[in-house]
Amino acid sequence: MTRQKKRTESPHRRRYKKRTDLLTSPGTLAYVGPEISLKSTVRKVEYDASFCRETLLKKEDLAPPPAGDGVPVTWLNIDGIHEPELIARVGKAYRLHPLLLEDIMNTAEKPKMEDYEDNRIFMTLKMLRIGEGPIPEIIPEHISFVLGEKWLLSFQEEYKGDIFSSVLDRLNASVGKTRKNG
Repeated sequence: MTRQKKRTESPHRRRYKKRTDLLTSPGTLAYVGPEISLKSTVRKVEYDASFCRETLLKKEDLAPPPAGDGVPVTWLNIDGIHEPELIARVGKAYRLHPLLLEDIMNTAEKPKMEDYEDNRIFMTLKMLRIGEGPIPEIIPEHISFVLGEKWLLSFQEEYKGDIFSSVLDRLNASVGKTRKNG
């Protein structure tokens, strides 16, 4: 007689969508990660030493980054990376390589950093948080950044707590060097 252990599911256990991007061309945008039912949001933050303005954008309102001297720093924070059409729009507006966009949407991607010849830096990593429940467990969240001359794009996998809230608070309060240094 063999005893079988009954496996209990953690409330934080991630359920991944079945991969549909296998056997597709490189650069094909397909979300790889747990199912998410919420809509993605895009928050635009513009700032310089004298002001800070925060706006929620619609997909249609995405525009290329500003250029020239005297323009404010622009930060787009995208919450939710599961909508290929939104990620494609951001990529088109900011002239991002399709393989970079593919890495943003793949939550199984390993942490890495790439430096591009046009003074852009791409970084993807895992943010770790402690889950709620009787048995705490560590839950990873896929985060990606693309840094340009006067702009930053940040991509968060989920909505559970905004990791950038303290940065936004400092920008709005003009505390520290962030607004002065760009």
